[in-house]
Amino acid sequence: MSITSTTTTATAPEIRPRVTLVAATLVFFVITLDAVIVNVALPSIRDELGGGIGGLQWIVDGYTLLFAALLLSCGSLTDRIGAKRVLVWGTILFVLASIACALAPSMTALVAARLVQGSAAAAMMPSSMSLLNHAHPDPV
Repeated sequence: MSITSTTTTATAPEIRPRVTLVAATLVFFVITLDAVIVNVALPSIRDELGGGIGGLQWIVDGYTLLFAALLLSCGSLTDRIGAKRVLVWGTILFVLASIACALAPSMTALVAARLVQGSAAAAMMPSSMSLLNHAHPDPV
């Protein structure tokens, strides 16, 4: 006869899905907020860094272009090397690119940093959704 323990900690299974939900929501919020902030700041960026409408378009569209182009590839990368790893590295890259955007001395440097930011956002989005899917599995 073996005696099995039926007591489990009630908080451990409940905390992890909540933390994952908060993290996934925060990732989505940061990615969306970044796009909104840049759109609002475009007149100030033009005044500070110069450049015409083409440069301002690249600031917005460069981010969106790389985000959209790399989204599926980053989803595949998430499946291959793990969602947590891709999310951590994507977040680190996003923060570094955000710092580079803030310190950009020219329009060219800002566009380059925005391209890196779009790539990092493309890595963050599917990995956060994958973690959310694992934390809240479909009961069916």
